[in-house]
Amino acid sequence: MSSPGLFEAVRAVEVERRGIWAPHTFDSFPTVTSRTTQASDHGALYADLDV
Repeated sequence: MSSPGLFEAVRAVEVERRGIWAPHTFDSFPTVTSRTTQASDHGALYADLDV
Protein backbone atom coordinates (compact mmCIF):
# COMPACT_ATOMS: atom_id res chain seq x y z
CA MET A 1 0.00 0.00 0.00
CA SER A 2 3.01 2.28 -0.40
CA SER A 3 5.88 2.94 -2.73
CA PRO A 4 9.08 0.91 -2.22
CA GLY A 5 10.87 4.01 -0.91
CA LEU A 6 8.17 4.81 1.62
CA PHE A 7 7.91 1.17 2.65
CA GLU A 8 11.52 1.34 3.87
CA ALA A 9 10.42 4.04 6.34
CA VAL A 10 7.67 1.87 7.89
CA ARG A 11 8.46 1.05 11.52
CA ALA A 12 5.13 -0.41 12.66
CA VAL A 13 1.69 -1.18 11.25
CA GLU A 14 -1.39 -1.65 13.42
CA VAL A 15 -5.16 -1.95 13.18
CA GLU A 16 -7.17 0.32 15.50
CA ARG A 17 -10.10 -1.79 16.62
CA ARG A 18 -11.18 0.02 19.79
CA GLY A 19 -13.95 1.88 17.93
CA ILE A 20 -15.63 -1.42 17.00
CA TRP A 21 -18.19 -3.20 19.18
CA ALA A 22 -16.96 -6.79 19.46
CA PRO A 23 -17.35 -8.00 23.04
CA HIS A 24 -15.16 -10.95 24.03
CA THR A 25 -13.01 -10.39 20.91
CA PHE A 26 -10.97 -7.28 21.78
CA ASP A 27 -11.22 -4.21 24.00
CA SER A 28 -13.26 -1.20 22.88
CA PHE A 29 -13.18 2.42 23.97
CA PRO A 30 -15.28 2.95 27.13
CA THR A 31 -17.88 4.89 25.11
CA VAL A 32 -18.39 1.99 22.68
CA THR A 33 -21.09 -0.01 24.44
CA SER A 34 -23.12 -1.43 21.51
CA ARG A 35 -23.32 -1.54 17.71
CA THR A 36 -25.15 1.80 17.76
CA THR A 37 -22.28 3.54 19.58
CA GLN A 38 -19.44 2.02 17.58
CA ALA A 39 -17.48 4.28 15.27
CA SER A 40 -17.44 1.76 12.43
CA ASP A 41 -17.57 -1.95 11.78
CA HIS A 42 -14.11 -1.74 10.17
CA GLY A 43 -10.82 -1.17 11.94
CA ALA A 44 -8.58 1.70 10.88
CA LEU A 45 -5.17 0.76 9.50
CA TYR A 46 -2.27 3.02 10.46
CA ALA A 47 1.49 2.97 10.13
CA ASP A 48 4.35 4.62 12.01
CA LEU A 49 6.92 6.00 9.60
CA ASP A 50 10.46 7.20 10.21
CA VAL A 51 10.66 10.07 7.72
